[in-house]
Amino acid sequence: MSELSAEDRKDIQLMLAVQTGDLQAYEMLFKKYEKPIYNFFISLGSGRTHAEDLMQETFLRLWKSCSHYNPQGKFSTYLFQIAKNAFLSFIAKKKRLRETSFAADTDNAGQEYSFEAKTASPEQSLEQAETAAIIQKAIDKLDEKHRLVFVLAHYQDLKYAEISEVLDIPVGTVKTRMMHAEKKLREILKPFFTKDEKDNTS
Repeated sequence: MSELSAEDRKDIQLMLAVQTGDLQAYEMLFKKYEKPIYNFFISLGSGRTHAEDLMQETFLRLWKSCSHYNPQGKFSTYLFQIAKNAFLSFIAKKKRLRETSFAADTDNAGQEYSFEAKTASPEQSLEQAETAAIIQKAIDKLDEKHRLVFVLAHYQDLKYAEISEVLDIPVGTVKTRMMHAEKKLREILKPFFTKDEKDNTS
């Protein structure tokens, strides 16, 4: 693990401490990663309520499975594996209940967990919210396997090799799914951006 950064090594040490029952170490990891994990679920189209529940479920699973943790790479990769499994379990449950739609509520789409004050004007905020909602709805139309790859790459800034670890698929498959996701999104969003360009030139 010589290629790991000092921050990555710190995460691993905290997780090893969690294995001994160290609640303070667990709380430190929770505070560091609650926002990225929450935003991960928001980006997948879960909406605020489900994102909060899934985030809590992810950290509950982390605590319950800590005895099985084996530091072979970045802790964040391990955590996103747990989050991915929580998401897929949720999708499977929804499908069993014949609720096949996992689209976010329109008033929640694209909104992220943020502790920072917003400085945009009301007009800018409205335009950004509308654009985010349109993009989020487009992402929601991707199937789970392509949506996961796209969100991990573009919203969580994971490298293809890291996505490969999280999803347990070859890097080549990650690239193929990314190409498919981006192509599909361009097709879905083309009418919107074409309309926007026409409005600006009229």
